Amino acid sequence: LGVAYQLYTHPPVLTVDEQAAQVKGATGEFTKNLLLKDKKGRLILISALTKTKIDLKLLSQRLGLGKGGLRMAPDENLATVLQVPAGCVTPLALFSDSAKDVVLLLDHGFTSQPHLLFHPLSNDATVALTREAFEAFLRSVGRSEPAYVDLEANVVVGKDQPPDLAAHLPAPSTAAAAADGTSAVTTAATSSSSGTSAGPSTSTSGPKAGAAGAAGKGKTAPQKKTPAAVPKGPPGDDVATCTTRILEMLTEHMKKCNGNSTVADQTASGSSTTEDLALNLQHALVMFKNAAYTNGFFAGRSAVLDRVQGS
Repeated sequence: LGVAYQLYTHPPVLTVDEQAAQVKGATGEFTKNLLLKDKKGRLILISALTKTKIDLKLLSQRLGLGKGGLRMAPDENLATVLQVPAGCVTPLALFSDSAKDVVLLLDHGFTSQPHLLFHPLSNDATVALTREAFEAFLRSVGRSEPAYVDLEANVVVGKDQPPDLAAHLPAPSTAAAAADGTSAVTTAATSSSSGTSAGPSTSTSGPKAGAAGAAGKGKTAPQKKTPAAVPKGPPGDDVATCTTRILEMLTEHMKKCNGNSTVADQTASGSSTTEDLALNLQHALVMFKNAAYTNGFFAGRSAVLDRVQGS
């Protein structure tokens, strides 16, 4: 881009006050950045001056989401969408393809500031950009018309006053719903419902009818005990298969050491062993993923600095 900037390095900071204490004499206004999520899975990045007061309930109404339609996005979205760890939210993370659907709302107060201070994907550094340089960066990532809004405006949404910021939100997409897992659940529920109504009528005779009749006469029908289900991991993480294989290996080892005993024989219930092992495997997978996200975030930070330098 060939824009001028100033980079200040400092120890990691978690608050704007800590950042200001570490970057004394910096040219520009410090900013605060919030990644929010609505009930339909859409992500909204708010970037504002630190002195700007943001009422999330009022902002939710102004976006047409009702009073409780906004919440802070979980850390998972920071890692997978913005590709930054917690405490490092910044509009500079929008260079990533994974963040192309994030809605960006900028404080109208930015327009009166010659310089703005942001984290460059990491909370151990601060970069100072002129507003023109910041807008040049936004244009380079496909955001040629940044939305500057008055975040402190006291707009009373009602019958005579429609939500004034609703136009900034795109229509809910299937991808956004799938990110929350709501699409699959809804589809499954719809299929089940239509299968029940469209399918042939079922007979009331048989074991189920007998159980219902026993219950109607005050008798409790016997229920079969089913083993605890193995928790399912995220797509691509076949925890159930790994759990089964490890149990088989443990059983083979125990047979060699203790005769014909199996893992299930050594516990009150084999299902509890399976469940505990599956949970431990799931936790290990999460640890590996977090390590991968951290490496990706450092690579992304270098990419942003290279983009700002125009190299």
